[in-house]
Amino acid sequence: MNNRNGKRRRRRDTTASHRQSAATDEPNTQSQPPDKEKSAWLKVITKQVSLWWAVLMGLIALAEAAYDYSPRLSIDAVTFDESDPMATLFRVTNIGRVSVSNISFRCQMTDNRRKIFLQGNVVSDLAGTVSGQGDVAVLRSGRAETRDCAANSMFNNILNIAALKIDVVASYDWPLFGLRASESQHFTTRRIAGKKLILVPDTES
Repeated sequence: MNNRNGKRRRRRDTTASHRQSAATDEPNTQSQPPDKEKSAWLKVITKQVSLWWAVLMGLIALAEAAYDYSPRLSIDAVTFDESDPMATLFRVTNIGRVSVSNISFRCQMTDNRRKIFLQGNVVSDLAGTVSGQGDVAVLRSGRAETRDCAANSMFNNILNIAALKIDVVASYDWPLFGLRASESQHFTTRRIAGKKLILVPDTES
């Protein structure tokens, strides 16, 4: 009997010892840093940054395309005659990549004392040549049209040509959208060599 009881005690002691050892060998997960959680957050942040970067690059590409394919006109003075400044020829060139339509013209002339606004002055000869401010139905990319404000106008005699300022405005429709936009250029007269007056592009003052 004593031998059996002793064996049973030894077995219980051995089992308790194994249990204590197993409990001691178990890793303390609470004391370790949450590496998996950090990794998950890092992946989420990286994904969001990549997404926003792609959106930003797409917006920049759209803005560049909109600028490259937006209508653009340039306005230059071709001739200037002191005796008939209203007959000054202006060349309107489509320097954009797309065609524009329904182009109309208007001019404003001032000598700091009087202001004259001209629009819709159209002259057509027997051959059908249009002068003045005749509209242009379509102006394709790289093409140009020449117009004047009002040739042989009665206003020539009431303006001080030496102080003349001319604003030429070309209004047009955007392709596809039909939006109405305009391009303008400001010109002033300048005397060279104390004699001849010329017309030059200038900032509006």
